[in-house]
Amino acid sequence: MSLDYRLAYAEQHFPEEVKEIRADIEDCKIAADWIDNNLVEIMQFFDKETKFSIASAFLLNREEEFNFIKRNLLTEIETALVNRAMYMKEGLTPTLTRCMFSSDFDKEYYHYLFESFLLKLVPPSKSGLTNNQANQLASYINRFVIDQL
Repeated sequence: MSLDYRLAYAEQHFPEEVKEIRADIEDCKIAADWIDNNLVEIMQFFDKETKFSIASAFLLNREEEFNFIKRNLLTEIETALVNRAMYMKEGLTPTLTRCMFSSDFDKEYYHYLFESFLLKLVPPSKSGLTNNQANQLASYINRFVIDQL
């Protein structure tokens, strides 16, 4: 049975459900675009979040080592966000969900950073996203980043 036939069948028999699914897909695309359009500001947020926490976690006197560790961390975070946004735009489930991050930090640290992102930048009052768009973004980050740590 072709996808077109199954979709036509679903639209005929379950029009409200199909309408909701299409709206969720569109909201995912908008949330993914928000990541793409605000990536510089998002990464500045992560940069500020890590400045104090890495310094206090490592208590490094060696600025060069500190900067190297921080650059790697921010690169991993940016890669994860861009990757997840790509899947959100297509309405797909990410294929690679584990081993996205190095073992330089405890899983709890990544968890803390992404939870901070969801709490401080994603809410509609901060992001300009609608409630459903923010919820779709949070759901993707929770399911395909935080829960996979």
